[in-house]
Amino acid sequence: MRMVLAVFCVALAVSVAFCQEKGEEGAKSYNDAYVATAGNKEKIPHPLSKKSRKVRAKGKKIDVPEGMVLVPEGEFVMGEGNTEHKVFLDSFCIGKFEVTNAEWKAFVDATNFRPFPVHWRAGAPPEGKENHPDVSWEDAQKYCQWVSEGTGWTVRLPTEAEWEKAASWDSRKRRKTRYPWGDEWDMKQCNKLCNSGYNLAKFGFRPPNDDVFYDMLNKFQKTHKEVWDKICASGGNTTPVGSYKRVRTRYGLYDTAGVVSGLV
Repeated sequence: MRMVLAVFCVALAVSVAFCQEKGEEGAKSYNDAYVATAGNKEKIPHPLSKKSRKVRAKGKKIDVPEGMVLVPEGEFVMGEGNTEHKVFLDSFCIGKFEVTNAEWKAFVDATNFRPFPVHWRAGAPPEGKENHPDVSWEDAQKYCQWVSEGTGWTVRLPTEAEWEKAASWDSRKRRKTRYPWGDEWDMKQCNKLCNSGYNLAKFGFRPPNDDVFYDMLNKFQKTHKEVWDKICASGGNTTPVGSYKRVRTRYGLYDTAGVVSGLV
C-alpha cells in the first residue's frame, strides 16, 4: 500500500467522459507553468494547467491531461488467490506521478488551506524536497475539488479497482505482475529503508525479501525509536517522484511499488 507518514499518497484519476476543458474566459493560464522536476527529469506541470494531448485507444480519441497517463477501457483480473475475479473498467486517466510538495504548495498558496504538513517549516516544504510526495488522504479531497474547479476536468482519487489495474495489469500479456518490474523481488527498484540515504543497514536492518520486511520494520521502530522519529520529522525518507526509472507500469505510471516512510 502506498502511504506516507501513515496516510495515503495521492494519485489523481480523471473520468474520461468529462475530459473537456470548461475554463472561464479570461482566467489565468497555467498551461506553460511547471512547479518541479521529477527524478526522471520530466517537468511537473502546475496543478491548474489545462494542457492535454489526444490519445487514440480502441478507436476513440481521448483528451489526456498533461502529467497523466491513459488506462484504456477493458477487463482485468482483480484480487489475488481465492479472491481473484474479473472486473471491467471504462477508460480513465491517472497521474503519472504522486502529487508532490510543490503541487501542494501551489494549492496552499492559492486557497490559504491549513494546516500545513507537519514537516513543513514557515509554510514551505523542506529545501530539496519540492519534488517529493507527501499528501494525506483527507486533504487530497480538497485538492481534487480545487483542481476540478480550476481546470474543468473531473478530478478525484482513483477507486481501488482503478488503482490495482493501473499499478499491476499488463494488458498485452493479459496478466498482472506482483511488482511493477515483474514477479521477482528486487530491493534496488524501490525506496526501502535498507537502501536509503539513512543507511539503516548499519543498524542491522537488512530484510532478505519483501515478505519479512514489515515484521522487521515494526521491530525496528521499537528498538530504534530515535532514528525513526528523525525520519518522520524530516518528512519521511521519501525520494523524488519518478526516481526509479525502471519501475514504470505498462501504462506509464511511476512509483507504484510504494514509498518507505509510510510503512508505519
